Amino acid sequence: MPVNRLRIIAGPNGSGKTTLYFFLKENLSTGIWLNADEILELFKKKGFIEYLLLGFVSTVQSFKIFCRKKSSQQFIKAFGLTDDLSNIHFGDFAVTNSSKSFSNELAAFLTGFFRYYLIQKRQSITTETVFSHESKLTFVKQARKKNLRTYLYFIATSSTDINILRIHSRAYKGGHNVPEEKVKSRYSKSILLLQKSSAVFDRVYIFDNSDKEIQLIASYENSQLEKVYADVIPDWLNFLLK
Repeated sequence: MPVNRLRIIAGPNGSGKTTLYFFLKENLSTGIWLNADEILELFKKKGFIEYLLLGFVSTVQSFKIFCRKKSSQQFIKAFGLTDDLSNIHFGDFAVTNSSKSFSNELAAFLTGFFRYYLIQKRQSITTETVFSHESKLTFVKQARKKNLRTYLYFIATSSTDINILRIHSRAYKGGHNVPEEKVKSRYSKSILLLQKSSAVFDRVYIFDNSDKEIQLIASYENSQLEKVYADVIPDWLNFLLK
């Protein structure tokens, strides 16, 4: 019986998560790819996203169940998404949005639903997250209950200045921008959450992307440090490996 996997690529904004994904894709079976930024851009450009492009067909019944969950209700209330969600429709060929507006929060919520749906179906998926809140570990625990193997690929840099410069460069080229204050506040939260992750994931791989090439620093298996690959440990990771 094949083993299905949940792979999460995580780290502060501008750390190189998407670059790491394409590297992993060349070397691993990554399953269905879910990225909130890409979903946001597709809805902004088209007003819909085809099931063929998503790689699966979700259902309105599952969406209603997801929306009633306590964590979903808290998110909806916090960001005032009630009206926005009424504009989301599950058609025969695509998920559509009848409104011209589509926010970052709505994209994040819809991506959360897609993760939930695929985990219930025990599908292999790879997804990307900043990893700045403990709620991000919830769907990992759900995946393990569904007997999915869980993998974390965490990537960061030695300074928020590096991240901010890379985000500015990305935005200049037409990519997704992130306000500097968000980059700075999420940076420490994301790295601190890494401490709790080894106890939640089956395997954890930690990368540094401060220089020109991504470097694998260390790996964990079943909560235990498995191997340190680097001769010099980045300062941002000293708290975990000291």
